[in-house]
Amino acid sequence: MTQLRPGKWWTLLGVLLGLMTACTTPKGSVRQIASASDIAVPVESRTTVTGNESPETLLQAKVQEPVIRINCRATLSKDDELVKALVEQRVRDGNFYAALAQIQSLPSEVAVVAALRADILRQLQSPQAEAWYLALQGSCMAGRAEHGLGLLAANRDDYSMALKRLIVAARLLPADSRVRNDLGFLYLHLNMDAPAEFELRTAYELSPDDKVPGVNLALLALLRQDESAWAYWSDRVSLTASDREELLRSCQYLMRKRSRSQSSVSCPMSPRTTLPSTSQKSLMPMGK
Repeated sequence: MTQLRPGKWWTLLGVLLGLMTACTTPKGSVRQIASASDIAVPVESRTTVTGNESPETLLQAKVQEPVIRINCRATLSKDDELVKALVEQRVRDGNFYAALAQIQSLPSEVAVVAALRADILRQLQSPQAEAWYLALQGSCMAGRAEHGLGLLAANRDDYSMALKRLIVAARLLPADSRVRNDLGFLYLHLNMDAPAEFELRTAYELSPDDKVPGVNLALLALLRQDESAWAYWSDRVSLTASDREELLRSCQYLMRKRSRSQSSVSCPMSPRTTLPSTSQKSLMPMGK
């Protein structure tokens, strides 16, 4: 999780206070966008580069883009849509630096562009990500904002806040498989297997071509020592040797958290074990 540099704390605090002033709504209500002017966020001054900065400082300067207006009514031209599609492909490939470079050619006030930029900044562990997500709160991208803020909170090990954010995100984006998967995975961290299974199954059925929810369901089967579920999901998502090693590490980590032990804790089942595959016609195993 990114730690705020002491010199940047008051600057970011000023941004957040400005956001709270501009975007405050009555408790329990959802603010609607009234016009194309939408949401204005204070602009943070750019960092002056002298040539003597460390690589970390240069990275921070690179990602500190001024946060401007979020416009939910603005659209992209056909050429800009092509650029956006390329940026999204860069993100899928994990090329976040290239994605950040290319997104700078797009109008940052367009809501979908702002949400995409916030996601890229989060992946780069930039403190600016939070400011962009906060700017999107109460807009047409409120669900994306809550999702991103929930992930940031989880990265800070603030699981209580992360859970609140992700539950709101799932309410705003009920058919978004990424949101439902991340909420389910958080439930696994919190030793809440029943809601975890519900969210992960929902994510899998919403996006069956996405391997991640199925892998997480295989992880849940390991934690429960459920051989039938493990056989089903390991076969269903075609686990590779690398997947199995990652599952072993994740299972050991979660078992250690659940037992509150600082010492090594073994996984109830070995993900290296290959059980007889299940029939494609068989029903999904029900949770215990």
